[in-house]
Amino acid sequence: AVGGGGEGPGLLDHPEHVCGIAFNPAQSNSVLLWGHSFLCQVDIDSPLLPSAKRRVSKHQRAPRGEDKPDKVNFKMIYKYSPVLAVDYLVGDNLVVVERPWLQLLASIGGTLHRKRFGK
Repeated sequence: AVGGGGEGPGLLDHPEHVCGIAFNPAQSNSVLLWGHSFLCQVDIDSPLLPSAKRRVSKHQRAPRGEDKPDKVNFKMIYKYSPVLAVDYLVGDNLVVVERPWLQLLASIGGTLHRKRFGK
């Protein structure tokens, strides 16, 4: 699930917060949540998987013969970093704007005054 089902850490376990949401006009059942170092594609029509951290009582447990659902309702993507903006264009085209950290550091500039101790 989005909270971290059986497929590794989920969006709720991620240390960063969500910066924006993008909707794909070609797929009405999909939503894209994004932060500075991740994209999370969520399939709204798929059922949520129970979180591994939540305690499940004996009455809520599935019988031993039942299998877990094969499909997870989200996909975490760590291909882009740092992400400044994400949006869909016409059709199924996604635009991801990223800016390297070295360019960000160069735009900050030097120190104004550096205090030297011991001289």
